[in-house]
Amino acid sequence: MSTRLGIIGGGAAGLMAAVQALRLNMDVTVLEGGSRAGKKLSATGNGRGNFTNLALSLDKYPGIDTAFLQAAFSCFDQYDAVAFFESIGVYARLRNGYVYPRSEQASALTAALLAEFGRLGGKLVTDCKVTALQRTRDGFSVTAAGQQSFVFEKLILAAGGKTASKTGSDGSGFALARSLGHEIVRPVPALAGLAFRSSTLANAAGVRTEAAVSLNVGGVETHREYGELQITEQGISGIPVMHLSRYAARALAEGKKVEAVIDLLPEWDDAEAWKIIKECDDYSGIVNARLMKALPRNRDGFLKMCKRYPVAVTGIRDPETAQVTCGGVSLKEADPLTMASKKVKDLYLAGEVLDVDGRCGGYNLQWAWTSGTLAAYGAAGKPCVHHEPDPALVRRLEQAEVADRRR
Repeated sequence: MSTRLGIIGGGAAGLMAAVQALRLNMDVTVLEGGSRAGKKLSATGNGRGNFTNLALSLDKYPGIDTAFLQAAFSCFDQYDAVAFFESIGVYARLRNGYVYPRSEQASALTAALLAEFGRLGGKLVTDCKVTALQRTRDGFSVTAAGQQSFVFEKLILAAGGKTASKTGSDGSGFALARSLGHEIVRPVPALAGLAFRSSTLANAAGVRTEAAVSLNVGGVETHREYGELQITEQGISGIPVMHLSRYAARALAEGKKVEAVIDLLPEWDDAEAWKIIKECDDYSGIVNARLMKALPRNRDGFLKMCKRYPVAVTGIRDPETAQVTCGGVSLKEADPLTMASKKVKDLYLAGEVLDVDGRCGGYNLQWAWTSGTLAAYGAAGKPCVHHEPDPALVRRLEQAEVADRRR
């Protein structure tokens, strides 16, 4: 008789865990709080579905326990993810190592996972918001809104983080984990824009420009990122800001003063910038014309603000739009090879409910695929053994990279 496995959460990690568990001959029921599964997954990558990255490495998960990640990714990595999705009909398109579905539709990932889930006989219960868990002698008693109740022998908690609550990531998974005795690292938004107090920089709203952005916490520079900066009336965004946001959010939550210092001319040091600026009567060939509205016109002031434009950060700009959560169940309380809870027997954890967050580029979805797979194998009591990538798959990816460079 198959083991009855319950999975709380029908997002990326939950659906991956469900399909893998069904392939391991478990009896799987997914409890999804929303009206449909995979809602957040279907919107990922601006709807294009950047689902992993060939440049997967531990430094793409800054501040996270590297030994834990190394163990997990050694069992299921980016090539395993690509091979898995090929097995359910989703083929890869590459852009600078970023891996997308060939159709460049994130909804294709959700549709393929749900189709395989249904084909293998999985049961999905939607509009099923879990409100309480209890460990019993034989497994778990699960209570959901509307007086629904379920009994499972084993359980995977994959209820998401605390961002984009309209897609189901409302933080309820943390409350459920805490109710079972888990320590929760304080959740804060990550991969988000930053809000500022009234700033002359708002005069350049709508501008996108290459810049280096440094984060100062309590007057000390802590991190620096480079890329395309986006300026709005309320704050700053873009890849460098998104990568800094986890640190800014954490510092603000701790009551610290946070400032972003923008270098609008990152390709030149002060001496080089000064040499160029003093020879110019018109700065429009150096910075965007709209950006001029936020900059002094005298040479000294112009150089100073171009190289060090300070912005007082007041918070995360619209936390609901943050892509992931920084924080969650402490990794000290999970087994990196099986995602098994070290606190509760037969409980497994996957996805954003754990304290793992990565940079932009498909790394957070890769964590969903890896942790979901390991949780499924853990629940089935079987080792997840990594195999070298199929040479045919590697050739197809190499050919996809060549095609990408030609585009």
